[in-house]
Amino acid sequence: MAKSTGSASGPWALDGVSAATIVHLHTFFGLGGFLVALASSYHYHWHGVIKNEWFGYPDEWWPSVSAVTGDYFPDRNLFQIGIALAATPRFLMLWINHTLYSRVPGYDGQHTAGWLAKATLVVGLIRTLSCAGWVFVTSTNNGLIHDVGMIVYLVAGFVYMILLTVQSNREARFQSLDALSLRPVTRTPQYRTRAIIAFMSLLPCLVYYYLLHKVHRVPGAYSYYACFEWAVVLIDVGFDAITAIDARDLHLQLAPNPMSPAAMNDHKSMADIIVRPGEPAAVSPPPTLVRTMAQTYLAFLFWSVLTSHPIVVWYFPLYNMGISGAEVFVLSMCAPMLLTNAAVRRVSLGGRRNLELLGLVALLATWSPSPVLRLLANGIGLFGSFVAWALHLTDAAAATRHEAQAAFVLGLLLNNIARIHGYSNNPVWAVMKNDALSGGYNLFGIALTFVAMAVVYSPSALVAHPRSQPAAVGWRGPAFAYGATLHGVHTLLTESGVVARWTVDGTPAENVDPLVGGVVTTAAMMLGLVAWTQRPQWAQSRFAWAAASAGVMALYALPIYVPTRASRYVAFALGNVYVAWQTMQLPAVFEQTAHVQRKRVFVVGSLVYITLFLSAIWTVAYEFVPGGFLLRERTWLVMLIQV
Repeated sequence: MAKSTGSASGPWALDGVSAATIVHLHTFFGLGGFLVALASSYHYHWHGVIKNEWFGYPDEWWPSVSAVTGDYFPDRNLFQIGIALAATPRFLMLWINHTLYSRVPGYDGQHTAGWLAKATLVVGLIRTLSCAGWVFVTSTNNGLIHDVGMIVYLVAGFVYMILLTVQSNREARFQSLDALSLRPVTRTPQYRTRAIIAFMSLLPCLVYYYLLHKVHRVPGAYSYYACFEWAVVLIDVGFDAITAIDARDLHLQLAPNPMSPAAMNDHKSMADIIVRPGEPAAVSPPPTLVRTMAQTYLAFLFWSVLTSHPIVVWYFPLYNMGISGAEVFVLSMCAPMLLTNAAVRRVSLGGRRNLELLGLVALLATWSPSPVLRLLANGIGLFGSFVAWALHLTDAAAATRHEAQAAFVLGLLLNNIARIHGYSNNPVWAVMKNDALSGGYNLFGIALTFVAMAVVYSPSALVAHPRSQPAAVGWRGPAFAYGATLHGVHTLLTESGVVARWTVDGTPAENVDPLVGGVVTTAAMMLGLVAWTQRPQWAQSRFAWAAASAGVMALYALPIYVPTRASRYVAFALGNVYVAWQTMQLPAVFEQTAHVQRKRVFVVGSLVYITLFLSAIWTVAYEFVPGGFLLRERTWLVMLIQV
């Protein structure tokens, strides 16, 4: 593999073929296999492939991918021939991507990105080999092998898409900075990001129509499901076809010395370009009381939207008494993962303002008569607010960043105070009506949001703060800390009475009063915030971590195994030690993230957060929930993993 000189007689264009041609062959044979099988099905037995377990033509009008490619001769055989012809270009394409990205310089200007390229290669091989499991073993041959192959292919394919997109974003960043690079900057990252977004946007539709067909037996639902299934196929093949853009300047050939330095030197060192000695540091304006109050309110808005999201999602499985498909919207809680996209990462302060304005959509949801629109509006609001705050808490100059981190915790405290006033209901939740009867103040909240944004994003406050390059330190610790801390805060700190409620069971609820206990818990949170501002190193103390871990486990265990009045008060006191420590951790993890490769932290940390969040829900799973027995009544296990 080497650079093409543009001349057939050049030393690096001997008896070879363009790497882009390999990608085009893969697209041609892969997509052609599907389309030829579809055409054969239409010609020979259209009504047969349309028929499913409940309905046939004319109720159903479009066949599924599995019916077209696996049920009849000659459709199945034509499809298998196409996939077999695409196999060689597929393996070569994996090697092309590995060669393209294995030498992308790291943040320190050295070749440190090879491990990511290797991981992508391994996942790509798993994806390719699992394809044989469902292509050459049909559901009529062996349903288990066919289904396992399909599931592994989809999961590995999604991971492969993310890994390859991360690498192409990384490549684009350094190509844009490297004036000596011969490789032009392409739109590959944007195309791949759009393909992932399109792929994820189809998942709710697939789940929804499959449930309509399988559970509710709605005529025609499976045809709509099949349409979305074919769309997934087109995205999958199209994602691989994007590789041709980067591969068009490369050549695959037989050469006497494939390890020549001319073939290996694709990238120059970035250290002298990234590091700019003597560049003056931006001076942050001193924080003012009004600005801090405005940022605190915007943080309160974020915590309000975040805590209301599980409620609007939970409505649907509760109403349907089963999985409804709306559960996929909990992925809005992973919004910072999109910061892997270079365009989102480099968003300006004005862009953050627009993102934060999306939070208003969640407040407007209270006037929606439809639960579906309310769910959609709250998800959009959470996405915009979460991404804006993730940028704000980890970007800019240190003084501005610390001010935002303090406001972020103050917003959490304001959320708890508002819920005390609203009898555990937040007055700006999407499920609250804007009237005195339900206690909603959504219209007032919208007005305050405009005022707060006018203060925070005023021209005098819009000072550019170039972000320093990440230090050469590990990102894995901050990533797991980010996810675990968000889950701990969401579980015990977004409602001041939760710690007090954990110390009692049954009725009447005696011992720690939830109102009084909520005041104590709020005070513990304030103490943690003060401790972070005065002694930030305490958040990294192993002794503090051990004390907090022992405190939260005692909060869980003492009321169960030593159910006495005294033990409950001891559990409550130790639980508030955990509350104070977790409050210190909240700004600390964002400060850690600001000094490492934060896009990795946001990806891994978001996955940890959503995994712990769903695991906590699984502790109360009904008997019919698949895998519910694994975590049912095992809250202690989730908390142990979290700390």
